[in-house]
Amino acid sequence: MTTTRSGFTKLAAICIAILLGAVIWELGWPLTHAEHEWSRLIAAVATLGHLTGVLGSFFRKEINHPSLRLLIFQIICCLLIFLLIAREQQEDSYMRFTELSRLVITAGLIAIPTLMSLTRIFEWLLGKQKKGRPLMAPAMQFVTSLGVVILAGTGLLLLPNSTYPGITLSFTDALFTSTSAVCVTGLNAVDFASTFTPLGEMFTLALIQIGGFGIMTFAYFVAMVAGQGFSLRDRVLLTDLLDEGNLGSVVSFITTIVVSTLFIELCGAVLLYFSWEGKDINLMGEPLWWHSLFHSVSAFCNAGFSTFPMNLMEPG
Repeated sequence: MTTTRSGFTKLAAICIAILLGAVIWELGWPLTHAEHEWSRLIAAVATLGHLTGVLGSFFRKEINHPSLRLLIFQIICCLLIFLLIAREQQEDSYMRFTELSRLVITAGLIAIPTLMSLTRIFEWLLGKQKKGRPLMAPAMQFVTSLGVVILAGTGLLLLPNSTYPGITLSFTDALFTSTSAVCVTGLNAVDFASTFTPLGEMFTLALIQIGGFGIMTFAYFVAMVAGQGFSLRDRVLLTDLLDEGNLGSVVSFITTIVVSTLFIELCGAVLLYFSWEGKDINLMGEPLWWHSLFHSVSAFCNAGFSTFPMNLMEPG
């Protein structure tokens, strides 16, 4: 998906960056009531600006081959953000549902178009030749994309509200945790359950899921769902990445990977929930469904992280 220099496109990009910053500020730092109100106001204005930019760039055809599915997704997300801001109330708990929901929606507004653009970057790197070879081989693209995700995860885990009061996480420990989550190694440098709040656990869960899928696999799946076609170079890249010899079936193979993974993780979360319901388990003040979902994803991706203080040795 290529873009031209345009006012509406730039407006949408600037506003979504401001929106992300407002939500991370609201969630990542302990704020006063007045600061919360300012962050919501900034988020509302930024959302309005982003929606205006998206609609303007679409109808003025500032984006080549615009996706109607992507436009509908962006409109729905913006409307949901407005609804959450309107119904939001100040809460003292770490797991503020409305704010976390806004963070997830905002991340989707950024991630979906970005992932679609990544497929074009991957294709360009594959087609760009240097001494008869691709500028960056598929294996190096995979490693580089994981490195970027690890650094982003490190920054999110260093946010003050990602850890409990009185705990200061060092850069090394945050980097280790992020790397372990993305690479699904199951190693911890800190007591995970006692160190990270539900916000920090949510960031870690996202890193585990990205590492389990692979950022490139997920990028192509998102592009496919959004209606973006695949060129021959895309298919060649995917065959190398997934070790799939059939060019014709590689796209359906990605769908099978993502859909089956999400389905199995959902089934695991449901089974864990009913297995643990009514048991004497230290939930650390968090809902049981969250523990069930986290352990299901962590187990399926072979990550080894646990939200229980004693992992699965927890009494009960």
